[in-house]
Amino acid sequence: MAFKQAGQSGVKAILLQQLIAMLSKPGALGDLTASFQKAGLGAILQSWIGKGDNPPISADQVKSVLGNVMLSGLASKADVQPSQAADMLISLLPQVVDKVSPGGMAGDVRR
Repeated sequence: MAFKQAGQSGVKAILLQQLIAMLSKPGALGDLTASFQKAGLGAILQSWIGKGDNPPISADQVKSVLGNVMLSGLASKADVQPSQAADMLISLLPQVVDKVSPGGMAGDVRR
């Protein structure tokens, strides 16, 4: 069991690195915003960017926003199935967006 937890922590670390790299690119936050709005989830993303609590997102919503190609790419780099990646991204995505957004602690993201 300890090995499984350690492995899961490693996968989360890889996914975290991939998300940060992806969202640190110029225009990425704008692209993500468009994806959230297209999926009808713009209010969730805006709450992550703003101050205050970050409401949760489901694995199905992660799949809807990121799409199969991006989710599969992230999963491949972490050596897990896309469904496993989506399950882990539900906790990582709000935190990363919060930190890389203009009001986050990572500083200003240029669009």
